[in-house]
Amino acid sequence: MKIHIKNGRVIDPASGLDTVQDVYVAAGRIVALGGAPADARLHASVAAAVIAVMKGANIVRCHDVAPTVEALKVASAVKIARL
Repeated sequence: MKIHIKNGRVIDPASGLDTVQDVYVAAGRIVALGGAPADARLHASVAAAVIAVMKGANIVRCHDVAPTVEALKVASAVKIARL
């Protein structure tokens, strides 16, 4: 399970850090501070591509081609099955 703690207090005595920022936890470990971890951004990017194509876009530019193409194939199959 992934957990996003918004505006958590982050304290690290070794470095003198004492700040408030977003904390991302997965499998009992802190995976990112501040910005979302890369996999969270990937899911949002793929979802945006699928929504764009479902709304009529013919061309989609992305950096993560393989997961985007896979998601678009699934979305296409679902759309065809509904017809």
